[in-house]
Amino acid sequence: MKAIIYTRFSPRPDAADSDSCETQEKICREYAAMKGMEVVSVHSDPDRSGADEFREELWAAINEIKKGCVLLVYKRDRLARNVYLAESINRAVSKRQGRIVAVTGDVEGDTPETQLIRQVVAAMAEYERKLISKRTSDAMRACGTSPKPTPPRRRWMPRRRRTDSLPCRRVPARPRWSVGPARP
Repeated sequence: MKAIIYTRFSPRPDAADSDSCETQEKICREYAAMKGMEVVSVHSDPDRSGADEFREELWAAINEIKKGCVLLVYKRDRLARNVYLAESINRAVSKRQGRIVAVTGDVEGDTPETQLIRQVVAAMAEYERKLISKRTSDAMRACGTSPKPTPPRRRWMPRRRRTDSLPCRRVPARPRWSVGPARP
């Protein structure tokens, strides 16, 4: 059986120094060797959010899947931290006649019960992502920094609707001020 490994870690200040993807890859390779899988490729998305659906390496890994292939991940939340995205990925892999295997925290099978468990786990991963985001924003506010740049405030002005039934009225020009002697 052929395996395609996918790794990812979330954005962080020390992203350049992180070896999270390498650690995930090592664990996945050990699992593949133990299960007799041949690793054909490795795809990594370092410093990318699990809620981001536009991850080039993730979709490259999915596009590489052929009948009987396995998309091997360390944990299912490495694929997505969004219920809708997780289900979209599951369906894309199934459409290519492959399957997803997580080294830790996974359930085997395609019964309605295992599908329910996977969706609950995906919902918990989304909830955890939102909690982490809120804690980070609160901590940044407490330190006096803004979590996101605030856009400039715009003054709200009601829009005027022009209807053809009302005649257009010419607005008189502003009066010009006469130019006189300079004030002392």
